[in-house]
Amino acid sequence: MKATKSSKSTRAFLWQRVALVIALSLLSVALAPPLAQTRAKAEAPDGGLGLEEPSVSETRPERSPAGAGPARAVTFLSNNGQGQSVSVEETAGNLALPLPGELGFTPPAGAQFVGWSEDASGASNVYAAHVQYPDNAAHNAVLESDVTLYAVWLLPGASDAGQSDACFYIRTDGVIPFSPHQSPATLFVPSDAGTQLKGSLRRPVAISNNIPLLKSNLAAVPSDEEIAAVCEAHKVPFDPETQEVVWYAALLRTAPGGQWNVNGVVKSKTAHLLLYYPNGGDGNVPNARSYEPGARVSVNTHVTPARVGHEFLGWSTDPAATEPEYPTIGTQTMTMPGVTTALYAVWRDTTPHPSLQVEKVLVGGPSNGEYYTLGEPVSYRVTVRNTGDVALGPVTLADPLADMPAIERLEPGASHVETYRHETTAEDVAAGQVENTVTATAKVVGHGSLAVDPASASVTVRTGELPQAYTYVVYAPAPQNGGTLSRDYTIIEMRSAEGLESVTATPGEGYRFVGWYKDDELVGTDETLDAEKAKAHLNRGRAVYGPTMFVAKFEPEEATEPEQPDEPETPDEPETPGQPEQPETPSQPEQPDVPTEPNQPATPAEPEKPVQSEKPAAPTTPAGSGAAGGVAASDETPSGVAASETNRHQSASSGAWPSALPGASDARSRSAKLAQTSDALLPSFGIGASVVFVAAAAGIVVVLCRDRFSKRR
Repeated sequence: MKATKSSKSTRAFLWQRVALVIALSLLSVALAPPLAQTRAKAEAPDGGLGLEEPSVSETRPERSPAGAGPARAVTFLSNNGQGQSVSVEETAGNLALPLPGELGFTPPAGAQFVGWSEDASGASNVYAAHVQYPDNAAHNAVLESDVTLYAVWLLPGASDAGQSDACFYIRTDGVIPFSPHQSPATLFVPSDAGTQLKGSLRRPVAISNNIPLLKSNLAAVPSDEEIAAVCEAHKVPFDPETQEVVWYAALLRTAPGGQWNVNGVVKSKTAHLLLYYPNGGDGNVPNARSYEPGARVSVNTHVTPARVGHEFLGWSTDPAATEPEYPTIGTQTMTMPGVTTALYAVWRDTTPHPSLQVEKVLVGGPSNGEYYTLGEPVSYRVTVRNTGDVALGPVTLADPLADMPAIERLEPGASHVETYRHETTAEDVAAGQVENTVTATAKVVGHGSLAVDPASASVTVRTGELPQAYTYVVYAPAPQNGGTLSRDYTIIEMRSAEGLESVTATPGEGYRFVGWYKDDELVGTDETLDAEKAKAHLNRGRAVYGPTMFVAKFEPEEATEPEQPDEPETPDEPETPGQPEQPETPSQPEQPDVPTEPNQPATPAEPEKPVQSEKPAAPTTPAGSGAAGGVAASDETPSGVAASETNRHQSASSGAWPSALPGASDARSRSAKLAQTSDALLPSFGIGASVVFVAAAAGIVVVLCRDRFSKRR
């Protein structure tokens, strides 16, 4: 039993050892790749910085639109150069780095500009001009805080060689990436710590994307034999007779074995490089490659940079081009020239560029041609223009001398004009001038966070006091003999009207005072024109009073009374339509009045009175009946007719007709009857009807006489 237990224990122990070995083996396999990568980093060209370059991506990261982010201050310092620091406010999250000269910086004597860095020594990442900052391998970096960038200069001469030792590495795929970038360490040789290519830098400055500048900073480089040996050891083709190494980047090294890494690529000695530059965009550009002269090269329009507020159009050999030689549409090819060639990104600006301009000018000038005096108005005209490419609104104009309304909207290229006046005050005169500034501010329509720089304009005018001067005021009566005035004229001071006095008008005999007038305008109806009222009507220029005449008007008193009743005489005009009276002019019946004398036989009507037999002699003396005015009425006279009426008819008809006229007796008989009839009817018809009746009777008598006369002829 004991033997059996011992054998079983031994077997269990063996199995445990086997399991432990297997576990350790599996663990070593799992840990092998990370360990290898750690060792490779220590020997990699990037010096352990972690700047491994991935393949250039065609996928663009999402970016915030221009003006959408918070404002960040970016301050540029000349860093041993000459020039004051410059700060800019950036809201887009990125900005294209300028050249020092664009900021007014002057380099140190004999120095060359390398780029901008957050490290004043230039040992960390250095960004070339006209490259977007910040940037990273993924090209999605943005400004997260205020930052200071130093100009990095490559000074002449050499520094301490011990601080500038470098390890040189050769990239085996033949391409040159644009920094910042990351590339796998396996692309570089030598890859082990045993064999290294050694050299040194003149100045410990990080340089990339500038091959000629890096070449000028290399103090010592590996020989062709050393390079050939490394390439042969790593089975990388290299023929020093036909090929050469182009060193393109110097980066700070953190791994042991040296302070700097210098990376290079092998190319044919007869080939030339085709380089791509972002020209203000980020570093997502195609890798540079070498081509033989005359070769047909396909221009890469698929890998494109990005730039905030811009649209990529293509590539051009001119960095200032606005139209690309090789647009993004279709396949673009070029013939490789016999020199190194650079292609620059061409951009179309899509960012709104608000801009405002204001102008203020003086309208007219002082009345004396030199300066404005107290109370004299100063006229201004303000013009505000939208000189940008986006609508602005509201636009406000601030001026201490005037309140101007806000402009609701101002389109690109449009302008708005405001005019106003300022009356010169005593303070202005004491100051000797009026200095005034107008300031225009605006917002961008549709881009609330986009700032517009305010615009202002100023105008200064002289002020002063006029020398003492005088003018005159004249008073005159109209008409001249209509009355008298207490004074004929007054001399007054031109600015204050001092010396102006009251004047009284006294109407002459037969005249009355109407009023005081100036230029046919009534000033007052009181006979006394007081000084205050006269001052209010004085002729006035911009700042002084001018010569003035006041007229006292008089009018005749008698002319005033009949003028009022004359107006009712107008209704007399209706007499004109009274044309019916015109027929009276031709009233022909009155012409027979000459023969109408036969009416006188009406008196002989008395012969009918022979009814009274006792008075036969009465008809023989009809004319004498008038003498016997007291004759009583006959019994034949109709009742109600007075004797006087009978006598009236008798006297009216007596003596008119000749007694010897043939037929006179008949006529007289008819006339007498008619007279008796009229005597009876007249009292009952009244006076008007009686007149008509008598006229009718006379007409009948005329007709009878005419008949009688015609018969005699």
